[in-house]
Amino acid sequence: MSESGGRIALVDQAKALGIVLVVVGHVVVFPRWLLEPIFLFHMPLFFFVSGALHGDTRLGMRTATYARDLIRRLLVPYGFFFAIAYVFWLATRNLGSRSAKFREVDWHEPLLAFASGGALDLVVNPVLWFLPCLALTAATFQFLRRRFGALPLVVSSGLLLLVVVPQIAQSPGPNWPFGDGPVVDRSHRLAWGGDLLPASLFFYAAGHALRDGLQRDPQAWLPTAWRLVIGVLLTSLLVVGRPLFGAVDMNQLFFGRSVVWFMLAGAIGIGGTLMFASLLPGRARVVQWLARNTLIIFALHPLMFIAISGLGKMGLRLSPQTLASPAWGLLQLALTFALLAPATAALHALVPSVVGARSRRRPSSSSLPPGSHSPA
Repeated sequence: MSESGGRIALVDQAKALGIVLVVVGHVVVFPRWLLEPIFLFHMPLFFFVSGALHGDTRLGMRTATYARDLIRRLLVPYGFFFAIAYVFWLATRNLGSRSAKFREVDWHEPLLAFASGGALDLVVNPVLWFLPCLALTAATFQFLRRRFGALPLVVSSGLLLLVVVPQIAQSPGPNWPFGDGPVVDRSHRLAWGGDLLPASLFFYAAGHALRDGLQRDPQAWLPTAWRLVIGVLLTSLLVVGRPLFGAVDMNQLFFGRSVVWFMLAGAIGIGGTLMFASLLPGRARVVQWLARNTLIIFALHPLMFIAISGLGKMGLRLSPQTLASPAWGLLQLALTFALLAPATAALHALVPSVVGARSRRRPSSSSLPPGSHSPA
């Protein structure tokens, strides 16, 4: 599959499928057997795809040019979506159950969290941790890749992951991901996900190393039926092997039962996603919309979840049992994507440079989040 206009068709299809999995994974009323397998690989997937889109054009940029490019693609959107989330948080922090949750959080504390990029303190929208972490990962990769080959980078970052991560890994609480985990000592967390760098760099470098293969026509790998069978088998491994892999949530330093299992689960999930993504109709409007708007969907869906839940609790006065049911989760999911459609259109019209819209005369090397920007 060739890369057209700076894009890789299979990567766009993987982005489309991946962002749906991210949103589904945040519907906490869904059953564990669905949520836990998604958490095993959804963030490694996005680091992997970002690395796959780190091509020769960016590798050839001068340092100052690349820094400006990285700021435009990742840090400006980080600031923009933080500002939206912060205003939303100020407007809703004293409503309903949120008043107890944020009673001891002063108005200025989220601003400090914005500077550090720490997910545990980004109470206004915790998912935004990914953007500064991805920026740090991409910058580190850019520096190292100019000096070392792709395969040595994968091997060395993998070894670093095996050595460093066991020293910092945390264990989730018994109710994760439905309840609170352990209290993590924030004083030992590094800014911009620096403590996650061994893990993020490994999957980023792996995606870059496999870049050429991802540009090939999937039919050249395997027939359609075999890709479907392999995708089902890999997905089944994640679902059935949940107790073996353990709980994974990168931004909270949960790396499963061991780093080896974390790496294996990530590889299985990425492989399964690529198999299923290769079966999607790449020219379908919904696939193209998802791939083009991954950044917006990623950044806004938590706020829409909160607004819809608030409407159910305070506006419709639904019972706690109803709000905790999978049926409500499906409705919440459907309403979120319905709201995201006009939201993405509005942002493309009002702030096209922030959300990744570009002139047709300029080739785009769009990546994921998650974003419609190219994160590498």
